[in-house]
Amino acid sequence: MDDDFNLEPERVPESLISREQLEGLGNQLVWKIGKDENSEQVVVRVGYASATGSFRDLPKLRSASDTEIADAAKNNELVVEWIE
Repeated sequence: MDDDFNLEPERVPESLISREQLEGLGNQLVWKIGKDENSEQVVVRVGYASATGSFRDLPKLRSASDTEIADAAKNNELVVEWIE
């Protein structure tokens, strides 16, 4: 992976959500990252743990290397899907 690449997360103001709320939310989420078989785009699928069954119904994602994920993020090419 490119050592010069640094993806800084956007800061969420404390007035919108507390650190404890954000950590609690993070504990309830599941995600899958990979490459779409047809488009070759790097896809990030995110949803609540209760939506795990819905992940199975979606087309499978092929594995993506750390470099492919970093490049997609750096080039603003990540596809993010919210799964319900």
